[in-house]
Amino acid sequence: MPFPYRTFREWLAEEEEAGNVLRIRTPLKAGDYNHLVDVPFQKWNPGIPDPRGLLKAQQPETEVRAAARYLHTLPGKPIGIIEHPINNRPDIPVVINPWPNLDRVLRALGCKDKQEWMTKTATLTEHRVKPRVVTRAQAPCKEMVIREKELDLRKDIPRVWVEFNKLCFTGCNGTIISYDPVKKTHGLTKTRLAVFDWDNGDPKQMFSEDKQRYCGFTTMARPGRPGQGNTGRYYFDNYRSKGKAWPAAFVYGLPTDYHVLAAVKAIRWPEHGDEYEIMGGFRGQPVELVESETIPGLMVPADAEWVI
Repeated sequence: MPFPYRTFREWLAEEEEAGNVLRIRTPLKAGDYNHLVDVPFQKWNPGIPDPRGLLKAQQPETEVRAAARYLHTLPGKPIGIIEHPINNRPDIPVVINPWPNLDRVLRALGCKDKQEWMTKTATLTEHRVKPRVVTRAQAPCKEMVIREKELDLRKDIPRVWVEFNKLCFTGCNGTIISYDPVKKTHGLTKTRLAVFDWDNGDPKQMFSEDKQRYCGFTTMARPGRPGQGNTGRYYFDNYRSKGKAWPAAFVYGLPTDYHVLAAVKAIRWPEHGDEYEIMGGFRGQPVELVESETIPGLMVPADAEWVI
């Protein structure tokens, strides 16, 4: 199926058919709590003083990053599918190395070359297509709904540890969907979700049971800090500074174009309007949305793998 892809799975299946996917059937550790390892800060941050000082942060042992490095040594740098992740959700394979080169990204965006991609990116706000709202029955993300009382982030979402930070990050490539209840528009941004296992990288400083089950956190650059994006600015100005809850959703498992658009800082939200419309303009057809479970008016991608 050519661009646009409704789901991440559609795109992945096409890449596999083209021979660009390597299935890793050997079981790999994706966060082994029975074997803790020091977080090698200096290895990944040469020349930068370790902000932990004398603290030796630890996290569950993982083989995920080593597998990704290995894939980068192979011709074409294939996508990897870890079919049997250990110490993780055994029923959910882990996808690594999805976008390691320009050619693969261009295919996923339906662009013949870099110039076409740059031209489409430069004119994003000039082309809009309103999204299509679908019913619950038409939305794959509604096939399983876990209510708050039953939720346990330690079990209900894959935990795929990286090796460079004392924070226990889950898999990257998360997308935050922000909602402005006044203008009734949505913004997209990129970030990682971290979970509350233990504090300061110290397994002896465990967070509470409720915090581990129900809570996660992410990074938003404070005002005045380099790299603060539009969503961070909006969040601090309208919610954090006022002590108010922010209407937003954290979404995993979206097609490539969502990730690219969410990372474009030239789009100022909410000034430039609803970014679902901009996404539709990039695709040339409406994106399909469904209302979230807990926040009236907040719409989420109907084909997302997870919505928190």
